[in-house]
Amino acid sequence: MAYDPKILIVDDDQSLCNSLRGFLSNQTAEILTAYDGREALELLGKNEIDLILLDMVMPETGGPQVIDYINSQGLMTSIIVMTGYPSTDSALESFRKGVYDYLRKPFDFDELTRTVENALNEKRLKYEKERAEEALRKAHDELERRIEERTAELTKTNEQLRHEIERRKQADEELRAAHEELENRIEERTAELAEANEELRLEISERERMEEALRDSSEKLKFFAYSIIHDLKSPAVGIYGLTELLHKHYKDALDDRGKSYCDQILKASVHVAALIEKINVYIATKETPLKIERINIKDILQIVRDEFSPRLAVRQIKWLEPEAMVEVKADKLSIVRILRNFVDNALKYGGEDLSEIRIGYAESEEFQTLSVSDDGAGIKEAEYERIFEAFRRGETYKAVEGVGLGLAIVTEIAERHGGRVWMEPRGDGWTTFHISLSKDVELL
Repeated sequence: MAYDPKILIVDDDQSLCNSLRGFLSNQTAEILTAYDGREALELLGKNEIDLILLDMVMPETGGPQVIDYINSQGLMTSIIVMTGYPSTDSALESFRKGVYDYLRKPFDFDELTRTVENALNEKRLKYEKERAEEALRKAHDELERRIEERTAELTKTNEQLRHEIERRKQADEELRAAHEELENRIEERTAELAEANEELRLEISERERMEEALRDSSEKLKFFAYSIIHDLKSPAVGIYGLTELLHKHYKDALDDRGKSYCDQILKASVHVAALIEKINVYIATKETPLKIERINIKDILQIVRDEFSPRLAVRQIKWLEPEAMVEVKADKLSIVRILRNFVDNALKYGGEDLSEIRIGYAESEEFQTLSVSDDGAGIKEAEYERIFEAFRRGETYKAVEGVGLGLAIVTEIAERHGGRVWMEPRGDGWTTFHISLSKDVELL
């Protein structure tokens, strides 16, 4: 049975509620909405809700009352809190009540998408684990039953043969008279044993197949364990908040070294949170099913250009893109991630000499290829290959903030689209990243 999750969006701002419903419509889930806490409680009482996006401040019945109801009823509903008035105390209190994640208004929709996908993936993996374990238990019980039946049949057959031999010793004359009959019986028993052995062989083969399925299930459970890393985000937020409070209220009691230690802890906790977020994106990139559709690159470039336009304007960097209306077959969110990563790398590593970023497109009989070029500082030739590995960064750019997963994510996306990603040497003074997408990727 397929896993069909339900998402409930609760916010007294009806326009925001409906906007979120539209934005999440690409999720393979049924989406319900409620415009106040009372309506949300009614829907929770009538439906098995997998994930709730919950506004904390609403008239009469607010978010905290809804959370208390979910906990008191023992509902298996993951909670993502939405609030425009966040604080460290409120965040910690929410996580103590079992909230899955905590989002700030106005939203970073990319973060919202990742958080919803991660929550649904966690619920789906739990669902698949339970079904796999149930199937394995049933298969094991059936196999044990068949082995017991076959063992009983073999035992009975062997007992019959033993009596036949004893009777042969007791009455040789009777044996000679019944020799032909006995031979016939032996042949019959041999055929039965051969048939039983063949059935046992088939059962052993079936058992091996079930063991392979168990190994596959184990791999899925391993990935489920990876998702636990998301839970590390809460301690990172807690460390950051407590250190910030220590720095704020007791800074006069600290010497310069103590203040320096506080600053280092704050930076380290922010780095840990960023690392956890990148790992979650990397895992989602590997496991989340692709939604292959026809995408107009102009629309994707508009999203990316709008996102980076403040930085481009401040640094007076030109942006050039193809004038033609180009369509590709791909997963839309994946293409946004690719272009965002390439452009972000150009801005981070291009240095002061960066003045222009170009978006390119080419195609062959089998592939469509997107490229991002810049005239900035570039990357050393010795670092071309290893920068695509997870957690590997070029020696030249270790001073630039990052965790070393961006290009590994792009590599994973390229492989899932039947293509590859590579970097071109700086022969013409430009650094160019390419990603090819197979034309054979099937549409949904």
